[in-house]
Amino acid sequence: MRNPAVLTLVLVAAVTAAPTARAGDASTPVPETLELNVQANHAEVAGLPKDTKAVPGFSHRRHADEYLKGRQAFSRFPYEDSFTCAACHHTAQTPEQAGSCLSCKDADRMFAAVGGPGKVKNLFHEVCRTCHKAAAKAGAAEPPTRCSGCHR
Repeated sequence: MRNPAVLTLVLVAAVTAAPTARAGDASTPVPETLELNVQANHAEVAGLPKDTKAVPGFSHRRHADEYLKGRQAFSRFPYEDSFTCAACHHTAQTPEQAGSCLSCKDADRMFAAVGGPGKVKNLFHEVCRTCHKAAAKAGAAEPPTRCSGCHR
């Protein structure tokens, strides 16, 4: 699966519709941590696979404020250090646009493009692991690259 728009729509689907922000923008707070769990956060979506490995305590603020800065080369999506939200929420132009895609009018199209809700985890893996593996290979960071590094 190599459709960046679809990949990002799925990535933001797992989080609640909590607002994100530009680093340093006090008007829209960036949550410290998030529970990445599509099934728990979006029980209204029929056909999601049974949740066996959530990502509890995802360091959302540290990703936005620290981990992503200066590491654009590792991401699937272009972004600027002044708006790191776009590294994962690549269609967002403002902090307010970086929310959950399951409330988006394109959610049905996104699920159809990936082969249904049961394929969601494959897309998360591609987006997250692409960046983590590229950073680890370059020695620029020590992000988790094994399942247990994120899943608990």
